[in-house]
Amino acid sequence: MVRHLLFLWAWLWATAASAAAPFVISYSGRLTDASGAPLTSPRELIVTFHDAAIGGNPVGPTIPLHAVNLVDGTFQRTLDLSEADLATVFGSTTVFIQVQDTASGKSYPRQTFSAVPYALRVPVNQTLAFDAA
Repeated sequence: MVRHLLFLWAWLWATAASAAAPFVISYSGRLTDASGAPLTSPRELIVTFHDAAIGGNPVGPTIPLHAVNLVDGTFQRTLDLSEADLATVFGSTTVFIQVQDTASGKSYPRQTFSAVPYALRVPVNQTLAFDAA
């Protein structure tokens, strides 16, 4: 009985965790002051997505990033998106990401945001050929 309850609990936890944010995207940036000097940490940031570089409409979720540590002004955090958020953000239009420092009220210029595929493992055997004619 205990074994079945543990299995059920593990399955429910895994299902809930995957339903909450099945897509995790790594995002990094560099924050500077008006003179170009790197900011120090920690920072409270808000990340938003928009359908235009200037003006436009927000798309997708607003993601708060708490206590972001900066190293020489740079940071790297994950953005957790649900399946619906992912479809909205990477739908049929170009999307722009904006970072706002809530402590200073500064909004950094929006940048084009796109997904870049990468290989987790490249097969190294006789079936892979480079510059094959």
